[in-house]
Parts: sequence; C-alpha cells; structure tokens
Amino acid sequence: MKTTLRLTLVLLVLISGSCNVINPAEEVPTLVHIPAFTFESVSGFGSDSENITEVWVYANDQYLGAYSVPADVPVVGEGVRTMTFRAGIRNNGISATRIPYPFYTDVDISLLLEPMKRDTITPAFTYRDDLPDPALLDDFDGGTIFNEASDSQASFLTTQDDNEVFEGSGSGKVFLDTEETIFKAENSEFIELPFNKRTFFEMDYKCDNSFAIGLFAFDGSEEAKNLALILKPTTDDNGQAQWNKIYIDLQQIVAANPNADNFKLYIEAVKDSGNSTATFYFDNFKIIHF
Repeated sequence: MKTTLRLTLVLLVLISGSCNVINPAEEVPTLVHIPAFTFESVSGFGSDSENITEVWVYANDQYLGAYSVPADVPVVGEGVRTMTFRAGIRNNGISATRIPYPFYTDVDISLLLEPMKRDTITPAFTYRDDLPDPALLDDFDGGTIFNEASDSQASFLTTQDDNEVFEGSGSGKVFLDTEETIFKAENSEFIELPFNKRTFFEMDYKCDNSFAIGLFAFDGSEEAKNLALILKPTTDDNGQAQWNKIYIDLQQIVAANPNADNFKLYIEAVKDSGNSTATFYFDNFKIIHF
C-alpha cells in the first residue's frame, strides 16, 4: 500500500513538472497603441496628400507586423527597445503587394517595455531629407505641364470649379463626349531618371472610365513605349467617381531601358464599352526617386 502511494506521488510530481515544460508561463506584453498617424510634405515636394494604408512596426529591427490604425501592437520583453514605425502603401494600388513606402521617413522611438504597460504613439511621417528634387511635379494650380498628343480627340485642361478640384486652386480634367473616343497626353519636357533605382509616380485621380499610365523612353532618335499600369474607374456603389491616390512603381520600366537618355510620362484612355462619355480628373503628379 505504501509503495503504491509513493508511486502515485512520484507520478503526480512528474506530470506536474512536465506540464510546466509543455505550457511555460507566458510573458505579458507591453501594448503599443497607435491611434492614428500624421503626414506632412516638405518644401519642393508638393501636396500633403497620402494614401498610407497601414503602419509597419519593428522592435530593435525585428518585424512585428503591419497594422491598420487604430491598432494595439503587443511587444514581448522588458527593458528599452527602439521601436520603428514605417508608412505602408499598396504598391501599384494592389492590396497583395503592400510595402513600406521607401520615400517616407522611418519614425524611431525609444520605449521602455514593462508588462501590462500601454504606451500611445502617433507616428509623424514626411518625405526623407536625402531625396533629390522630384523629377516631375504638377499640382495643376497654375495650368499644367501636360499636352495632348496630335491624335488625341480631347484636350488636357485644368478646372477651377470647387466641385471638381481635389485641393488647391485647380485640378486636371479630361472629358470625352459622345463624339470622342480616344485621349492621349504626355508631359512637355524630358525627364531624367536614374538607372536601377527606386522610382515611383504619385497621383490623385478620379474617373468613370479606365485609363493607362506609362513612360516613353528615348534613346537618341529611338522611342520605346512602356506601359506601367491600367487603372480602373474609381466609381462607388452608386456609380459616383471618388478621388483616390496611387503609388505606381516605375523602377522596372527604367531598368528595362538602361540606354535611355530621358523619359516622358504618358496618359492614354479609350472610352470603355458601354460608356457614352468619360471624365477624368487629376491632381498632384509627382515622380520621385533616390
């Protein structure tokens, strides 16, 4: 009987010890609360317009996740950590290709981690201070640097109508009426872009018809047309066009034209099937690179 009791006690001790090994005590994290973020442009880079979709969070360079704000980010450990926050975007407007935007600043904050503590941080993003001036910048407030092509059936205009302007005093506008089918335009001056470096085109736009964005690459007398993206109408469930901002990655196009002396940005549209008219609005064009 005593032997049986001793064996039972030993088994209970072993079982209790093994449970602690299998289920060790969990560390209580610090919560970093991100209620919002801010963005402010810098001199020479135009509008404060942004489409930051999430904040990427790191602790001592260890990636913790990308969070839509507001968010509570659990951070395990104790002691001082360098918390890094990066502004995330949808590359080419595609949700499956989210990246930290390389031209916005990282926000670094030294934080003392303590279990059950909750810290509130509002990252303030802006453009990096080591960037060259934008290769292209057009806010449409004083006209536009874009000209329609000779075979375009519609003009690239500016509007000052408060009901049509995105911000500032003007926006770009193109209208295809019932008799017009094709629109083509490009910027008036050549653009120099560095080979094989990150290059993005930023744009605010709204439209009820699809259109294309791309680059003409010029190598002496040779001209190559390079499509970057075809954008869909920005209409809501009620069929009303809404403003959207997009970041279009141009690096692959530039890298595919290593002998190009310069480039021009082009916009083209053909009236979609079923549309009797088509209207496009544009604002805050920027080409930015390292």
